[in-house]
Amino acid sequence: MDYFSESGYLHPALNQVLRSDYGYFDSISLVASYDFTHDEYLKDRKRHHYDQPLTEVLKTVLHETTHLYQTISTPYGIYHQTLRLLQTDITRYILRWVRQFDKGPLQPSLLHHALQLNVNKSQLFSMMSGWFLAEAMLLVLEGDLETYRKLTDMLNRSSLPSMSLNQLFAALDPWVSSFFVRNGKSCPKGVHGFVSDDDAFLSDLQYLLLKSASYPDNRGVLESWATAAEFWADKDVSIERDGQLFRSSYTAQKAPYYQFLNEARSSIAASTIGEFTFTYIALCEIALSPPVLQHHRGLSDKLMSSWHLNPAQRLNELFSAAKEVRPIKVPSTDYLPFTNSVCSKLGWPTPLKIAQATKLSLICSNHDLLFYFYAKSADIRCRIPHAFIDMSVWFLPEQSHMKEFYYFFSHPVIEFKDSVGFHPDPSVLTFFLNQSLLTRYSRELFIGSGKHIALPFKAETTLCETIRSTLEPHIGAFFGEVPYSIKLKSK
Repeated sequence: MDYFSESGYLHPALNQVLRSDYGYFDSISLVASYDFTHDEYLKDRKRHHYDQPLTEVLKTVLHETTHLYQTISTPYGIYHQTLRLLQTDITRYILRWVRQFDKGPLQPSLLHHALQLNVNKSQLFSMMSGWFLAEAMLLVLEGDLETYRKLTDMLNRSSLPSMSLNQLFAALDPWVSSFFVRNGKSCPKGVHGFVSDDDAFLSDLQYLLLKSASYPDNRGVLESWATAAEFWADKDVSIERDGQLFRSSYTAQKAPYYQFLNEARSSIAASTIGEFTFTYIALCEIALSPPVLQHHRGLSDKLMSSWHLNPAQRLNELFSAAKEVRPIKVPSTDYLPFTNSVCSKLGWPTPLKIAQATKLSLICSNHDLLFYFYAKSADIRCRIPHAFIDMSVWFLPEQSHMKEFYYFFSHPVIEFKDSVGFHPDPSVLTFFLNQSLLTRYSRELFIGSGKHIALPFKAETTLCETIRSTLEPHIGAFFGEVPYSIKLKSK
């Protein structure tokens, strides 16, 4: 589906979905969907010994759980979510501004509607610029450079200049800061330092050249980490005997899953699958931990450039830094020395430093579950730095921190072929479902045409209606009205 509609406006269907063979993860709603039945899952879950090889079913569960880790516990994940929330916030602000001039019926798109009004266009473009800057950054982060170029061309025609990734990040920074302040989150003051535009241009050019050569982008970081997690139970197998983790050939569709893993093999001096996967996942963690939030100010020893922001480029540098550093054999003892060593070489803050800064300065309501969960992940990382690289938490006999993981890192909804399961805490389900549907509704309002909003899982008509009736007051409270009728349908 073309991201741009025939009218030239952006298509409202943006929804990053991370896929594997037997399941997928919806990064807006955090829902996991599996291509196997609940009984098949339960059968494979009853293992004779925690260390026995994993079935494809259990590998898929680890894969999609890893995507949940990436979304909730890394700066990349929370920044990505913040940009979507910022767009929803801006849509509300523009709607209320438009209502000063037009009280009549409103049908999507708000963008088109506002442009038809006799209003101060300069003020309108100023308000809209934050939405489009966030959109441009989301496209870069998701590796959709073709649409990014279309968008920046459109922005040029609208007197909103295109820019390098450095300039884009700097231009977005005050919008993100304002979002945190408006929504009651503490926001330390400070400004990132950036290298010269020439260096930023060279960084962007390098990334474009790599992309044109089909080199994996940030999706490759996300998928290869999740793929490595699947091999937790093979940790004692000699790396020379591996027949699945490293693939000599694969389709172009599978490049995000395996290409980075193949490249990392020459950088990680591992003798077992465990040493390799623990070390590789730690590198991915660092790659997804750029100091992008206001709460990470002053953590970087170097001036920032595009390659210090972009996870795919960060991982490339980390491969070089990891050479001659002893790999992680035992996560509880080796994780900190390893991450300290590679980050020191690059002048980057470690994931632990990022977590400590987050814990110190991010204050948010425990009703705002996305940021509350992110703050909790930082707390877990401060207590157990290696917590997110060792998947044994899901298989070993119960330990003290396991209940925390079960609560914070269980999907709000898990969809099997034959049934749908919900988070045991109804408030978690309600929060993430309402937030994801509000995000989709807001996007449809801003650039859409009022079409149906799809639930991220299959549901009977009666459940769709129940969710719709619950969501409508939420939307009314957020926007001050229900701008157009909610049309909710099952996936």
